[in-house]
Amino acid sequence: MFCNSSLASRKQLSSFGLVGVLGLGANLVVTAFVSEAINVAVELAYLMGYVSALVIGFVLCRYFVFKTTNYTPGAQLTAFVISSTIFRGLEYGASLFLHVVLGVNYLLAIVIVAVGGFFLKFAFYRSHIFAKT
Repeated sequence: MFCNSSLASRKQLSSFGLVGVLGLGANLVVTAFVSEAINVAVELAYLMGYVSALVIGFVLCRYFVFKTTNYTPGAQLTAFVISSTIFRGLEYGASLFLHVVLGVNYLLAIVIVAVGGFFLKFAFYRSHIFAKT
C-alpha cells in the first residue's frame, strides 16, 4: 500500500515539475510574442505571460497532476491564483533575504528559493488546493 502511494506521489511530483517547465515556457513565449510582435510594453506583456502561465498551471494541475474534481473550478482557481501570488511574493522576499542579509550570491539565492518553493508549493497544492475530500 505504501509503495503504491509513494509511486503515485513521485508521479505527481514529476508531473508537477513538468507543469512548472511548461508554465515557464508559456510565460516566456507569451511575453516575448506580445512584446515583440504586437508591440505591447514589456511590463504589460510580462503580466499577460504570468496570467497565461497561471491559467495553464491551474488546468494542468487540476485535470492531470492531481486529478481533482471535488471542488468547483471557480473556487479552486481563485484559491490557486491567490496562493500562487502569495508564493511568488514570498519567493521574492526569501531571495532578497538570502542575498542582502546573508550575503548569498543573487543567482544562487534564486535557485535555492526556486527549489525550496517547488517542494513547498507541491505539498501545499496537494494538501489544500487540490486535496480530495
